[in-house]
Amino acid sequence: MGRVYGPDLMLAVMVLSEQAGWSHFFYGGPAHCANVKGKTPGEISEVANRGNLPASFRPLNSEEQAALAESVRVARRI
Repeated sequence: MGRVYGPDLMLAVMVLSEQAGWSHFFYGGPAHCANVKGKTPGEISEVANRGNLPASFRPLNSEEQAALAESVRVARRI
């Protein structure tokens, strides 16, 4: 077993996602980090990014948890 470099794994998942028709909701980083289109020319033409939301880097309170869950529910319908 060898080391898997995180960014390489993410790009491989995005290529597979395009082929499989999967979509994603990114939670935990700045919006520009969820933009993988064009990172590997010729491999990723369109990845369904349903949404992204920066993390607060602390436990969410109940209202924030509910708002996050609703954001994901709405994103599924897009």
